[in-house]
Parts: sequence; structure tokens; C-alpha cells
Amino acid sequence: MTVLEAESLWKTFGATVALRDVSLSLGRGLHVLAGPNGSGKTTLLKIWAGLLKPSRGQARALGLNPWLNRSKLLGRLHVAFEDIPLPWWTTGVDYMKHVAHSRGVKWGDVVELAERLGVAGYWGRPIRGYSSGMKKRVLLLQALIGEPEVIVLDEPYTLLDLNSITSLHSVVEEKLRSGATIVIATHIFTKLEDRADTLTILHNGAVLAHTTRESLSETSRIVCEDREAVEEIARGAAERVEKAVIEGDRVTLVASGFKSHQGTLEKCRREASLKDFYERELTRRM
Repeated sequence: MTVLEAESLWKTFGATVALRDVSLSLGRGLHVLAGPNGSGKTTLLKIWAGLLKPSRGQARALGLNPWLNRSKLLGRLHVAFEDIPLPWWTTGVDYMKHVAHSRGVKWGDVVELAERLGVAGYWGRPIRGYSSGMKKRVLLLQALIGEPEVIVLDEPYTLLDLNSITSLHSVVEEKLRSGATIVIATHIFTKLEDRADTLTILHNGAVLAHTTRESLSETSRIVCEDREAVEEIARGAAERVEKAVIEGDRVTLVASGFKSHQGTLEKCRREASLKDFYERELTRRM
């Protein structure tokens, strides 16, 4: 089932081209949009969320035109964008009570999630006194409450400490298990991204590359700790070894075209690394 779709999508702001001829289809699961700042990630997500109107082309979210059906998507698609301001004149807890009421979410569920994300410790204070990191966690909280079909998180890791990122990952994993589709736009890679179903790289408003987790099998990271397996790979079991890291007795190889015998494969393990794919494609095509 297609959840989010763009077809020949363009978005311009005056003379600035933010998106150029983007065609992309995302099904259920976890998806990552990656690219440098200014690559068009946020613009694409805002079009899918119904916050921006395309200049040309088609966009669909859950089968709907998001610009014309924003009200129908409100309860089904939740978003967290860095540049959307919070109501500074109220407290975080009152803001979240308003959001929970408008979406029909049980308050007890909101409190539980607020505690996990570290928001409950300060949300009784006026928002105007929040730091950037405190605001960021409130924005994430409002996007993650309830049971939305789609959750869009724009640069969720910036301004978060390690504990907050760990908590966020735990919540995201639970949402995925419950059937939600999650799209993360980021230029920061964590362990969560390596379980993503797809990775799309944007650059200068265009799709630079797109891959699925399954298609990374030929360029996956081969981790070997067995000496014989490492020696076989070194003798030519891979078409190309792009990187080798030696840490004590542990050798990690990033190889493509790996064509070893089954016995060697049993002594190694594959780690499909979206970060490796991202860095390689960005370097190769720029």
C-alpha cells in the first residue's frame, strides 16, 4: 500500500527552486530522507503534510491531496517541524491538554509519554522560558501521542541529548510495531536508521538516490571476527573492499560484490548500513 507519493513534484519560492521533478513512493514502515541542509527534505515533508502547496506535479498522503484535504489528515498524520512555533503565552502542559483534547487522546497516555521523553519535568512552566531543546521535546511529544497512521519527524535528533534520543528510539519502535508509518528527515545517522525500509537522498531539491534495505545486500557491511574468513575475503571473495577497520582481533570490512562460499558467510554477518550508502552516493554523485 502506498502511503506517501510524489509525482513530478516541483516547489519554487520566487527564483529559488526547492524541489525539482521529485517522484517518490513510500509504503508502510520506516523511511529516511537524508541530505545536506537545504536539500529539500523539509519542503517535501511539508507538502505531504498539507502545509505547502506544490508549484507543479502531484502529491498524495494516505490517498488524499494533502493541500486540499488538510483537515481530513489532521488526526491521521502527525508532524514535528523545527520551525513551527509553540504558543509562548501558555504552559507546555496546557498546550498538550489542548492538543490531546482536539485529537481525542487519553490524558493518561500523554502524561506517560511526556515522562518518557523528559517533558513532564518542566511542562508546567511557561513556554516562553523554554530552551530550544525543551521546545524540541514538546514538538516531538505532540507528534507522537495517540495512534496516527503516519508520523513525520523533521530533524528529530538536533538539540537532543543521548538519553532523549534513546527514549525517542524506544517510542518510535513501539509506534512501528503498532503499524504506524514513520518518515524521518535527517542528516544525522543513528542505529535506528539501519532498520529503515528505505533511504532517499535529496540534494539541491532532487532525488539523488533511493534504496531499500533489501537492495543493500551486495554492498552491505561484512563483519568478520574469524581469521580464516577474513583471509578468504582478502584473497578476493569481494569485488571491492572499500574500507577496513581493525580493532584488536575484530576486523570490519565494507565490501561490494561479496561472493564467498556459504561456509565463510556463516563465519561473518552482514550489517546493511544506510549511512555507508548515503556517504558513498553523496560523494560519488556530487
